[in-house]
Amino acid sequence: MNKVKLGEVADVKLSSVDKKTMPNEREVKLCNYTDVYKNWSIRNDMTNNFMIATCDESEFEKFILKKGQVAITKDSETPDDIGVSAYISENFENVVLGYHLALITPFSNKLDGQFLNYYFHAKHSQKYFENNAGGSGQRCSLSIDTIKETPLLLPDFPTQTAIARVLSSLDDKIELNNKINKELENLVKTIYEYWFVQFNFPNTEGKPYKSNDGKMVYNKDLKRVIPENWEVKKLNSIVRNISDSTQSGEHLNKMFYTPLDEIPMHKMSFWGGLSYNEAKSSLQLYKKNDILLGAMRVYFHRVCIASQNGITRSTTIVLRANKQEYIPYIFELINMDSTIVYATMQSAKSQQPYVNWENELAEYKFAFPSNMDIIDKYSRVTMQLVKQVKTNEKENYELTQLRDFLLPLLMDGQVTVGKAQDEPTIKLLKKFANNDTKYQTWKTQIGLAARGDIDEQTLHNIYEAIDENDR
Repeated sequence: MNKVKLGEVADVKLSSVDKKTMPNEREVKLCNYTDVYKNWSIRNDMTNNFMIATCDESEFEKFILKKGQVAITKDSETPDDIGVSAYISENFENVVLGYHLALITPFSNKLDGQFLNYYFHAKHSQKYFENNAGGSGQRCSLSIDTIKETPLLLPDFPTQTAIARVLSSLDDKIELNNKINKELENLVKTIYEYWFVQFNFPNTEGKPYKSNDGKMVYNKDLKRVIPENWEVKKLNSIVRNISDSTQSGEHLNKMFYTPLDEIPMHKMSFWGGLSYNEAKSSLQLYKKNDILLGAMRVYFHRVCIASQNGITRSTTIVLRANKQEYIPYIFELINMDSTIVYATMQSAKSQQPYVNWENELAEYKFAFPSNMDIIDKYSRVTMQLVKQVKTNEKENYELTQLRDFLLPLLMDGQVTVGKAQDEPTIKLLKKFANNDTKYQTWKTQIGLAARGDIDEQTLHNIYEAIDENDR
C-alpha cells in the first residue's frame, strides 16, 4: 500500500458552470448536483434528464465529462452531503459538470477512476470530508486544497483496477436489474392503459374493443364515454384502508422501517429500509403486497407495492386489495396520473398538503368492467411481471449489501481480489442462464414483444431474469 495525497495522482478542478443560459455562449447539457449525489455513475442514458445551460469555450474544455473521471459534491447545507462521488463511466460529447461540484481526472497508470469512486464511498473518506469541511453559517464547503489533500492508501495500479472490476460487477448487475424493472413496469402500465384507459381490451373475438367499433356510451359521473355495460365504482369498493397502529420496540426487530421519505417515487416496488430502531412514533404496520401511498405531498407520486412486511408512519396510506389476484390492476389504477391529480386536489383542501382516505381518496370514481374476465386476464398476463419486479428489488438490496460489505475490506486490504471473486459474488452474478430455444418459445407465447419499442437485448435480459417456473 502506498500513502499519497489526491493531488499527487489526479488533477482537481472546481466547476464554475452555472445553470444560466447566456447569448453567444455554447449550449451544453449540465450534469448538476443532484445527478452526482443520487447516482454511483454518470451514463449517456441519463442525459435526456439533464438540464440545458451554456458555458464559454474555456469552461467547456475544462469541465466536459470524460470516461474515467470522478465528480464529487463540494458544497451543501450539511457536512455529510459533501464529498459524495459519482464515476464518469462514458465519454460525453456535450455534457459538462455543473456548479457546486469538483471534477477529478486521475493520472494515467497512477489512479483508477472507478477505484477512486469506490474509495470515496468508504467511511474513512466520508469522515475526512465531514471533518475538513469549511464554510460559515448554514453552508459547508470543500476548498480545492482540502480536496487535493485527501489522503489515499493505494495498492498498485493493477490491483486498483481488479478491485474496481469486482465491485463494479455488482453495480452492473444492479443497473441491469433496474433497467429490466423499468421495462417490466412500462409493460404493465402500457397494457393497463391500452385496456382500461383507451378501452382496447380484447373483445369476444380477441380484437381491440374500441378500435373495432365496440359500443361506447357517455357517462355523466365520469364526464366521458366508456364501454357499454361498464359501471362506475369508487376506490373503496376494491381496496380497504389498513390502520394497524403499533408502538416502537423489540417486537419490530424483524421488519424494515420505511417512513415516507424511504418510499421511492415513480417505482412499482422496493426492498429494504431503515432499522426498526429508528421507528419512534405515529407507527403503523403493513404486509407484503399491500399498496403504500405517500399521503403527505401526494404529488411526489410515492405509490408502491410492498415486497415485505414492514413499518411505516401515519403519513403513508396503507391499502389492501379485496382480491389479492387483482393487485396489478389496482396498483395501476392508483398509480395513474389522473388518480394522483385527484388526490392532490383533495389534499389542497387542508392546511397541510395531506390527502385523507375517508371522504377523499376513497371516493375516487373510475370505470369498471361488468365482465370480470377482462380483469382476470389482465392479472394473469401481468402478475408474473410484477412478481419479477419485486424479486429484482430484493436481489438489488442483497447485491448492495454485498458490495458495501466488500468495499471496506477490499480498500483496507483485509480481503484480496482473488478471495472476493471466490465468495458469493460469482454465484450471484451467474444466477441467470441463457437458453435461446426456450427464450424464443417464451417470446412467442407471451406475445409482449409485439408491442412497444423494446430492443431485443433488453427483452432477452427480461427473460433471463424471470424465474424458470414463471416462464
